Amino acid sequence: MNRTIPLFPAVWLSLLLLTLALGGCATRQLPPAPEATNSFKAFKSVYFSPPQAPGLLVNASLSWRQGKKTARVILDFWGDFQQGDRSGRLRMDTWSNVGGNLSYLMEDEQGLAAFYPDPPKVYSHTDPVTGAQLLGLPFPFSMTHLAQLFVGNFAPLVPPTFAAATRDADGGHRFTFARGPVTALVLDAASKPIALEGQVDPLPGTSPEQAKKTSGPWRIAFSRYEEATDGLPSLATTLDLSLPADATGILRIKTRQLTVAPWPDTAMTLTIPEE
Repeated sequence: MNRTIPLFPAVWLSLLLLTLALGGCATRQLPPAPEATNSFKAFKSVYFSPPQAPGLLVNASLSWRQGKKTARVILDFWGDFQQGDRSGRLRMDTWSNVGGNLSYLMEDEQGLAAFYPDPPKVYSHTDPVTGAQLLGLPFPFSMTHLAQLFVGNFAPLVPPTFAAATRDADGGHRFTFARGPVTALVLDAASKPIALEGQVDPLPGTSPEQAKKTSGPWRIAFSRYEEATDGLPSLATTLDLSLPADATGILRIKTRQLTVAPWPDTAMTLTIPEE
């Protein structure tokens, strides 16, 4: 015998199935627009390539502000990239026209070492990122990453795939990522990097007061691009920094060049007085 479903329950069953179908459509992840995908691919084709040189030399100035404290220092940054089994070695000296040398930093396979001449103090840490954060530099990446950023290689920092993308009014795109030190990347209409954003997590074992000084959101904005040269893509000469604990800075790159040979040991040695 054929059975028929009464009209009233049948209507409610249809509405229930329709509601479930619409709910599934609402939570479905839509694919990114072709413009966003193409822009990200164009960015990676230029800014995801390791430098074809053994090392670099960069001279820059940094204007720094944190609360009522301000400072302007000169940075000399040089060293070798990591290549194959050969670990990279990097040096950075900071000095002031008023107070002379302020600090000497070195990063190699053993970690980070820092020497402050006045008053004389020496610090070292096996983790370059943690060591820099303990020294009051709340960046989520090391000098090795910074060296790659200086020459336009974003691959060590930016994930190769993005989680979502939105279109800006000026034709650029903002890409967000599910994991990693970089949570967002902003590209202009020509697929040049305009900004990086991320989050610095609190260091394990630090007090709540110390965590406020070393953790929080950060942002690097890139501007004043120069033309591409042999071995280097078009790169920004000004980096605006926004860091945790209301710290801000403007890094202006004066000169930037790749080396044709690895740096000699005499140029990479961090000399520390016996006392």
